Amino acid sequence: ELSFTYNRNEQYKKIGFDAVYGALFPFIRAGADYTIDRRGFYQGGNVYWNETDLHGGLEIPLNLSSGKNITGLTFGSDLYYSQSDFQAPYNATLKSTNYTYVSNYLSFSNHNRQAKQNIYPRFGESVRLSSNTAISGISSDQFLASGNLFLPGLGINHNLVLNASYQQKGQSNGIDFSNNFPFARGYYAENLHTMDKLGADYHFPIAYPDAGIANAIYFLRLRGDLFYDFTRASDAFTDGSRFKYFRSTGAAIFFDTQWFNQVPVSFGFRYSRLLDPDIFGYTGRNRFELILPVTFF
Repeated sequence: ELSFTYNRNEQYKKIGFDAVYGALFPFIRAGADYTIDRRGFYQGGNVYWNETDLHGGLEIPLNLSSGKNITGLTFGSDLYYSQSDFQAPYNATLKSTNYTYVSNYLSFSNHNRQAKQNIYPRFGESVRLSSNTAISGISSDQFLASGNLFLPGLGINHNLVLNASYQQKGQSNGIDFSNNFPFARGYYAENLHTMDKLGADYHFPIAYPDAGIANAIYFLRLRGDLFYDFTRASDAFTDGSRFKYFRSTGAAIFFDTQWFNQVPVSFGFRYSRLLDPDIFGYTGRNRFELILPVTFF
């Protein structure tokens, strides 16, 4: 797998290569990544660095499906060797760092069969746990837990999705692990000491165009999403406070399409109304965003 990743929280860019050998059990994984513009919150400000990673490990994927339920459990562990090179002017005070860490993860999903017009399963749940712990070079650790609960809505193809997340990291000497916490939408996010989030989405279909353009793109469905996010963060903020709250609400419109009769692509537009100040980002309470797909294949 050759990949390009854009992290919305840190706004970094990553090029990666991963390979899996599946003729044995557990599966054997290996890969390499190069990340540009990693960002961390350090002593009241941001620092930036580039990062090179080499990693390898084992993965156990289990298919536990039975009857009308589709159930999967995957867990594994990877050993990472990472080199971080700080950008100017931060390299004057922070030296390049080599370190090794262990990344453990577990993901579980269970849902009933999904009809073609269902946006999400009418009943289902998913949980993902990940833990990173440095074993040499630095002293740092980070734990992230996130989950979703899928419920039916008012209409036959409507969905209510409830989500919750929790992340905690230890004190570090300038290096933090990648921030994948699903921060309240619309805010400029930082990787703070402890963060927890509750959120709700209501998805509903608007129209089924079933129309194409020049045999290149086919519009299957237009759907809407109403959401509310609540994030609480704990850190040593510069104003002396210990806790900050980040709440937002808004709506989004998604286009579910098929490109060249092969690739399903969903994209859309989102409006977020911030209910609390965005202390790390821009002024104003209204945010408009273009939502692009996270994967094509």
